[in-house]
Order: sequence, then structure tokens, then C-alpha cells
Amino acid sequence: MPYFRSAVSANDGILPGRFLLDGFKALQPDEELSRSLQLLTHLDDSAYVERSLITGDLEVEGRRVDLKDIDCPLFLMAGRTDHITPADQVWALAEHVSTAPEHLGRQSATSGHLGFS
Repeated sequence: MPYFRSAVSANDGILPGRFLLDGFKALQPDEELSRSLQLLTHLDDSAYVERSLITGDLEVEGRRVDLKDIDCPLFLMAGRTDHITPADQVWALAEHVSTAPEHLGRQSATSGHLGFS
């Protein structure tokens, strides 16, 4: 607990998300490494990688999620060094929604996942 209190104190009363994420990873570093290696090993294995959101098979609270139902303006942002959700994966969302191309914005940041460097 002293770690988190000092992190909050050092950041004007806010606990930055990166501290929380790093804390979770530090609790089980071998599991974090194992998950990453499993994903990399099976990245091209369609039986391993879940694509239910793209295929339209994902259900949330009994309702099917259809990305084509999205037709509002979208601003897609990706981190150039993001190893979790690479920019090409973020940009691909535009191919699955109904938003008109003129209402799609894209920008990449000089950061990793969720703005962390």
C-alpha cells in the first residue's frame, strides 16, 4: 500500500493507470510473460485468437454486437509502439462500421498502449 500512496501523492492525488497496470503485471510476472508468449505463438491460429466481434458472433447481455450498427463519427487513435493493439488493428475498425469515410479520423501518437510510453 505505501507504493500506491506514494504514487498518488506524487501525481497530485491521482493514481495513473500505468501504475495500476504495472502493479498487476508485477504480481505475477511469469503469467504475464506466458500470456504474451502464448498470444505470439498462436497469432495466426484462428482457433486460438478470438474474432467474435468482427464476425458478429459476440453477445453481450443476450444481444448480438454488430459493428455495422455504428454510424457515428469516429476518431481512431493508436500508439506507434503499441504491442497490444497495433495501429493497423485500430485502423481496421473503420472497415467494419457504417461510419462514412468523411466522418472517420485517424491519428497515431508517439506512445504505446493507451498512451503509455
